[in-house]
Amino acid sequence: MTSDVKQRLQFCQGKLMQLVSQPRRPHDSLREGEVPQSIGVYCLYENGLDVPFYVGKATKAEKKPSGQASGLRFRIIDNHLGRRGNDNVLRYISEERLTDRSGAKQYMKENCSCRWLVLDNEREAFLVEHFLIAMFDPRLNRG
Repeated sequence: MTSDVKQRLQFCQGKLMQLVSQPRRPHDSLREGEVPQSIGVYCLYENGLDVPFYVGKATKAEKKPSGQASGLRFRIIDNHLGRRGNDNVLRYISEERLTDRSGAKQYMKENCSCRWLVLDNEREAFLVEHFLIAMFDPRLNRG
């Protein structure tokens, strides 16, 4: 194993440990201002389960003139809780639970939680996201 590979593996293992040491934030009490507008990775969990059902990343963290959220805040609050956009996670939950988008949003809010980890740049976000997907094998990360 090359030293570059060892360094990347150690980096990803360290980030995994940082992420899982973070408290899980229930979606029903999550406030917009709590989620940073930063580059990073996140895991979505169903309450009572230890393995995430989805792992994602936020790679854009620029301030938007419209005041719209960016970074982790946009992905978690706006996308996955259904405030903006046509999110795949909500579509997958709709398919699994045989419900519409509104029912999927309600399910996410009442039965799910998340963890996130702020990272320094997009390259780190891509690397750590792929590592987390390989480690957790989340059921809604389709690819």
